[in-house]
Amino acid sequence: MRSLPPSLSLDPASGDISGTPTTPGISNFTVGVADAGGKTASVDSLLSIGGGIFKNMWSAPQSVDPRAFGIGPVSCVPARCLALDGGSGTFMNSGGGWVPGAPIPVSLANPGDLWTWSSVSCTSVTFCIAAASDDDNDAGEVSTFNGAAWSQPMVIAPSSDIVDLSCVSVSFCAARDSNRQALVYNGATWSTSPTLDAKPSDEGDGGTIACAATNFCIATIDIHGSGGYSTDAVIYNGTTWLTPSTIDPSRFVQSMACPAVTSCV
Repeated sequence: MRSLPPSLSLDPASGDISGTPTTPGISNFTVGVADAGGKTASVDSLLSIGGGIFKNMWSAPQSVDPRAFGIGPVSCVPARCLALDGGSGTFMNSGGGWVPGAPIPVSLANPGDLWTWSSVSCTSVTFCIAAASDDDNDAGEVSTFNGAAWSQPMVIAPSSDIVDLSCVSVSFCAARDSNRQALVYNGATWSTSPTLDAKPSDEGDGGTIACAATNFCIATIDIHGSGGYSTDAVIYNGTTWLTPSTIDPSRFVQSMACPAVTSCV
């Protein structure tokens, strides 16, 4: 082990770290091992003592929406974060605090119904897509942001809600609907997949979706049956959605992100 924090020591026989750290903060160190054959391996690690730095990573809470609609989905790119509220309002933060953004136009489909903006995904400050669901008629629509204004919302799922959305570029997005189907955007049109998971479920219309590339997305499906709660996942390879597999046998997965095709959380 190299660069162990002060006041701590390593027992080379047991591998135990002991001692009483005296200085709060973050210490970076490397753990290395070697076997009798001379093969070695190492990993860089981090130790937080007293939470000294982590405590200062989060800012104090701010009031974002004075109309008290509540903030829903949020999406961030390096230069800006964008948030949607419970109505048609949007808010942006470019590092200097939250300010109102351009409102999303009122839906022309069933305009008297309550539309809830359930998801937003941005790939740059000039491209975001937001998805909404009609709480009265089970329909899903999207609106596109070009950096200045939102497009007129367009229905892409006439008989299901949009539960999640993920974009990797202006020409590729994928969404999950409440009918266990996926919708893929190619920059011009949306196409709908067959049912992703045929497993019986009492309330399996929820789930998430995350894409790392045009040839890699994962969609999750909530399953609730006689055996309890579980979550299945289905991988998209750029052409088809593969066979579902169970990733959590006892719970629903609430959120997911895939920063790379080799890493999802």
